[in-house]
Amino acid sequence: MFLSLVTILQLFFISAKLDKMTKKDEKLRDQEGYLAIKTIHGVLDNDQSGSIERYESADFLTEDLKFGESEREKREKAFHGNDESITVDDLWDAWFQSDVREWGEKQVIDWLVNGVKLPQYVNNFMREGITGIDFPRLAAQNSSIFNSLDIKNSVHRQKLQLKALDLVLFGSQDSSSLIKDIALACLLICLISLLIIFKAYKNRAKKQMEELSTRLSKLRDMETDFEGVHQQQKFEEENKVQQQQPTEDSNGEVNAAKGYNYNPVLDFENEQKLLGVGGGDLSIGGMDGGEHFFFLQTLLRRTYEIESAYLDKQRTDCLLEMREAMELVDKMRKKQSSIVNSLKLATGATSGTDDIDTKIFSLKA
Repeated sequence: MFLSLVTILQLFFISAKLDKMTKKDEKLRDQEGYLAIKTIHGVLDNDQSGSIERYESADFLTEDLKFGESEREKREKAFHGNDESITVDDLWDAWFQSDVREWGEKQVIDWLVNGVKLPQYVNNFMREGITGIDFPRLAAQNSSIFNSLDIKNSVHRQKLQLKALDLVLFGSQDSSSLIKDIALACLLICLISLLIIFKAYKNRAKKQMEELSTRLSKLRDMETDFEGVHQQQKFEEENKVQQQQPTEDSNGEVNAAKGYNYNPVLDFENEQKLLGVGGGDLSIGGMDGGEHFFFLQTLLRRTYEIESAYLDKQRTDCLLEMREAMELVDKMRKKQSSIVNSLKLATGATSGTDDIDTKIFSLKA
């Protein structure tokens, strides 16, 4: 048991030692790759101090790679981590541990076609057997690997070099993570937009409710005023009837003597006949003064009753329309108590308020 534990510890230390040696051995095995890393480091190290400071990497990301603020911060964090300065060995160690370095030919071809958008060079890459280990040479400026790949177009060379440089310095960007970020951002924007729209609709529905309440108050005030006027008119009529009662009694005697039959519901045609409309002027030559007075009083009484009946009918019609309008307003208020109907009203659905306004205007008239 003790021997097996010792053996495991020995294997652990040997493995750790081999890992340390691997980085150093890789410099010797892939000298072109290490020199390419050194060249890349020199490009970023503007003051040639031997280390890349944060401001130097920020300038490179903004001016050379043309990244925006958010992308620049993301890549700067991935490049520096907790280190304020990056040496050549730091850059080599980061590249040695990069997943891109483990890419095979298939992954490189996929990057060339979908990432760089230069599928015309697929055969060239396959012929040279380009793998992830070769990316530092692709990322270095004026590298001879482009001659081996037979890429003569300077624009294509620069595009390949910048794309490869992005992978060497910052590693592969997880496209699924980017898609998730975009989806979350879109979802957040939609949610905020919906909240703003719902708030606006709610305010509009509240305003409509206040308008309906105001209309209902106006209708109730009009009904109260109407009833007051009617009561006052009724009171005045009763007083007038009481005052004219003695006169009417004497009128009855005269009318009976002269053969007049009093009919309070005489229609308009009979009224015209009595007044002589269409048949010349009213002939009163055969009447004495008293008869003339009582005859005119009877006609005035009938005219008054016809006008009163007409006004009563108008009052009844107005009260009916007023109650219909009040019922309509009350119905609209009840409908707006539900969320669905409030949204319908807020989004511009017909609310019936135009009909209510028309009724109120006609009642005022």
